[in-house]
Amino acid sequence: MLVDKIKTYPANLILRDKKCLIIGGGKVAARKLDGLLKTSVNVTVVAPEVSESIRTLAQNQAITLLNRPFSSKDILHHDIVFIATNDKILNGKIVRICKKRKILCCSVDESWRAGDFICPASFEKDGFTIAVSSNGVSCRKSRLIKENIARHISMSKDAELTVIGTDHNCLPLEIRRKYHFTRDKYALAGSIFSRLWGIHEFFILNTCNRIELIAVSFPDSGLERILLNILGFDELDNNSFYIKKDFEAYRHLCLVMSGLYSQSICEKNIISQVRNSFNDAHNRKWAGTICRQWFDGARHLSKIVRGKTGQLADRSEIDDFFMKMFLKKYSSAKPLNIIVMGSGSIGKNIVDKLSRNGYKILWFYHHERPVLKDKKNNSVTVLKLSALDKHLSCADVVIGAACTSVPLVNDTNFHLLDAGKNLLLVDLAVPANIEVEKNHSHTKFEKWDLDTIKKSMNETCIDKTKIFAVADEVIRKNKNLYEKLIYDFKNGNKTKRSG
Repeated sequence: MLVDKIKTYPANLILRDKKCLIIGGGKVAARKLDGLLKTSVNVTVVAPEVSESIRTLAQNQAITLLNRPFSSKDILHHDIVFIATNDKILNGKIVRICKKRKILCCSVDESWRAGDFICPASFEKDGFTIAVSSNGVSCRKSRLIKENIARHISMSKDAELTVIGTDHNCLPLEIRRKYHFTRDKYALAGSIFSRLWGIHEFFILNTCNRIELIAVSFPDSGLERILLNILGFDELDNNSFYIKKDFEAYRHLCLVMSGLYSQSICEKNIISQVRNSFNDAHNRKWAGTICRQWFDGARHLSKIVRGKTGQLADRSEIDDFFMKMFLKKYSSAKPLNIIVMGSGSIGKNIVDKLSRNGYKILWFYHHERPVLKDKKNNSVTVLKLSALDKHLSCADVVIGAACTSVPLVNDTNFHLLDAGKNLLLVDLAVPANIEVEKNHSHTKFEKWDLDTIKKSMNETCIDKTKIFAVADEVIRKNKNLYEKLIYDFKNGNKTKRSG
């Protein structure tokens, strides 16, 4: 028979010096005793027959035992009553007696609905009490969930900061591209990570030159192999990816956010990229307070590092180096028809710089229509990506900076470009926006990608050794931030408060 679900309110009872009566002497009564005796409550058990464990507690004077059948007078002067006999009629009768005398009671059988409270499936670990209740609907399911959480809690005490990733220093672009996450692959991988026991929190950093899982995880070689498999790194040799643990993982994110691991040393785009990655993971419930503290600490230190290394580094961004190369190639005032695909930060910056240099641009966007900084700017026309093929024939330069899962210019539409022009194709996207055969028979073209620009950037004279030494000194002096993060995670906040 279906019955209405009773809604209950969770609470922890303070039973110190209270008087508790347990009616019944079997296994259920013994289980209740295990938890109750930890609360300094005064317990009396009344039952004609009791288990050996209950008899031992009575002999050790841990409880008072009334070794006889229940009497209605037994509940007098008690604050709380647990009813655990194997007689359903008797259990119901005792509930009614307790209610009449306004004494809190709990019955372990179906009479619980007439009582005042129920006991959820619970356990204690490292100072935490975890309770799971189905509001009396499914005790077995509650126990199953409790046992799963208990296993997860046990793993959390030994968890560590972990970074697993690869970047432009490990893999060239043509190989690295296959490991970058498309929108769908990103969501799928995150969903899988979130279901793995031993992964407590995480976010995924997926930029043009790096793919990283940044996580708080249980140190286990089996789990590590699973993570590598999901990322696809299990097919790579050990020099093609990196695994950072604990302080090295903390230091790594600090250096990443400082821009020291970027293709353009100290570039600023990486700050917003990491922030957006964390915020997205937080919104999806992948990342929580520990990743937040890790992110906040890395961001704070990155500001200090940037302040101290400002005079040592060329702060040019990827788009700045592209513009230097572009203006060097097209030094004459020859008019050009330029297509820019993508409305993210790189696409926006390139459009802004090109338009300020007097070039006319067709700006194609994928999801959100970009807003022009100067609404009176007649040199920029904004169009949907779906209209790209109609305009390829007029292009002298095609620049890809869009986040898409498939190439936008490929062998299927490349023939739409004008064969009589010397084309420049610039692909700043990962995954690739432009993918055509190098020896294409249609026309001659020059192609630049991130590695092309990286080569130009490496020609800039920067004392990287000195920059990293300054950064490491900042991180070392502020190691207390890392130590507090680990302490808070492994020990919890020791401040006493309600809840």
